[in-house]
Order: sequence, then structure tokens, then C-alpha cells
Amino acid sequence: MIKMKYVSHLKLHKMHKTIRYETMAGPCMSRIQCKVSFTLADFSPSSVINHKFQVDEESTDGNIGYDAIFGRNILTELGLILNFEDQNVSWNAGMGM
Repeated sequence: MIKMKYVSHLKLHKMHKTIRYETMAGPCMSRIQCKVSFTLADFSPSSVINHKFQVDEESTDGNIGYDAIFGRNILTELGLILNFEDQNVSWNAGMGM
């Protein structure tokens, strides 16, 4: 999920049904999707990632609590490894999207 203020200039796709997510900030709902291209510059500044995000339609900063939330779907597709024991994040940019 990503905040509307970051994608309002992109092509938005309104869906027929509302998607509901449970987040640490509470439940969030979205009826808009958007394809976003971005990089994870700290890992690989030249690798461009394309992903469809649900859009947080709230105009306030309070709804999802973050600029974007990466769900298990994108973390799995990218092969991003979150190691909480070592407090480390790793990613092999040659794999994934």
C-alpha cells in the first residue's frame, strides 16, 4: 500500500471492490491500484522495481502510518530477507522483479 500523495500524478486504476488490509495502524481500505516504478538505492541503485500497489486514499498522514507498506507479496517476489535476529536486511538484486 502506498499513500496517494506519492502516486497522484500516475495512472490510477479504480477497482470494483474494496480491498481491506489489517495493519499495525489499524484497518485500511482501498479501491485504487497504481503501478509504481522505484529503486532500493541502498541495495542496488540501478535495479528498477515495478509493482502494483493499493493506494491509501486518505488525504491525512494518519491512515497507514507510513509512506508505503511492503506486504509479503512483494517481499517474497523480490527475495528480500528480513533478519530480525541480526537486525539485517539483505537482497540479491539479480533475483526477483
